[in-house]
Amino acid sequence: MADYSSVLDMVRGWGLIDGLVIREESEVTAIAIVKAAMDNGLLLVPAGPKVLRFVPPLIVTAEEIDQALQATREALASVIG
Repeated sequence: MADYSSVLDMVRGWGLIDGLVIREESEVTAIAIVKAAMDNGLLLVPAGPKVLRFVPPLIVTAEEIDQALQATREALASVIG
C-alpha cells in the first residue's frame, strides 16, 4: 500500500480487526473505497469517514488475505485514479 502513501496514513487495530486510516487532508472517503471494494468482491466496513475496517473471520487463510489486499489495491486505484 506504499503506492498510496499520499492518501493513506496508517494501519491500526487489534488482533484480526484492522483499520486503514485515510489522511484527513485527502478528499477520498472511506465509503468511496468501500463501494469500489464491493465491486471487486471484497466486503469492507467504513469506521467513520476516514477509516476502512477489515474484519476477517478467524479461519481466514493467507491466500484469502492476499486476495483481499489485491482487491483493496484495485479499489484504491479506481477511486484515486
